[in-house]
Amino acid sequence: EGAWNMVDPAYRKAHPMTDLEFERYKQVQVSAYHDLGATIGPDSAAREIQIGVINRNTLVERDTRYTERWRYDPVAKTWWVANGLPDLWAH
Repeated sequence: EGAWNMVDPAYRKAHPMTDLEFERYKQVQVSAYHDLGATIGPDSAAREIQIGVINRNTLVERDTRYTERWRYDPVAKTWWVANGLPDLWAH
């Protein structure tokens, strides 16, 4: 839920998370977070990352890649994740 608060409020409104989706995120633990490269503009940025994920039930660890897209909000004076949280179950 803490990471969800970093997501752009407009995205959160357009794509609300269900209780079930929040529960799914509680079933995993992030074991690694590696920045593989970034492109930065004046009001946007993209960062390719590799995330290590451990399933808390099976204790199986795996890696997944994700492209974070960020946008700067001059009114709030903060950066927001513009494309939501990573889908850790895509693979």
